[in-house]
Amino acid sequence: KNPTSVRMIFFIHVPFPTSQVFRELEHGEALLEGMLHADVVGFHAFDHARHFLNAAKRILGLTYESLVGGLIGVRHRGTKVLVTVSNVSVEGDIIDALLEFPMVKDEAAALQEKHGDRMIISGIAVAQRLSGVTYK
Repeated sequence: KNPTSVRMIFFIHVPFPTSQVFRELEHGEALLEGMLHADVVGFHAFDHARHFLNAAKRILGLTYESLVGGLIGVRHRGTKVLVTVSNVSVEGDIIDALLEFPMVKDEAAALQEKHGDRMIISGIAVAQRLSGVTYK
């Protein structure tokens, strides 16, 4: 396969530190450079993306530009790296709609009958193989 046809996405699932952290690290510049070898660098929150963009500017001297569709592009070594923010969340409207399904109402009634006055606490997790679904 032609190496230029491979697309890499780097999504960081934890808050991204400020540029000061990378300035203090012995290999801070190399870490940022490594991230910029991806075609897309994604974050959960805009603050995290902002820290990355500031680090790229302050440590590597790179600038960024606004692109069509609300994306941000960073030019690095002749390529444009897209920086995205993708807040992983539960869609409340969809959950509300699902709660109206007869099957869901029947199951809820069965749980209530089985457990009486007990309070039942539940959660919703993204069902991705890499997020540890088999352990939940």
